[in-house]
Amino acid sequence: MLQALSVDFASDVLVQCCGRWRLSRAGVLRWCRGWFAQQGIDALPAALAELPELASSRL
Repeated sequence: MLQALSVDFASDVLVQCCGRWRLSRAGVLRWCRGWFAQQGIDALPAALAELPELASSRL
């Protein structure tokens, strides 16, 4: 599961950075929470479960 998460993160997020290599911790955690939801995994790690809802779609 961790390998799939890292591959999907690289293709969804890192390739879009294009020179702006600044990612917030909250942005990464929100992306991870979305990935878990897409995989149908309900048991989230504590850092994801405690994250407040995202008000916008921007990382």
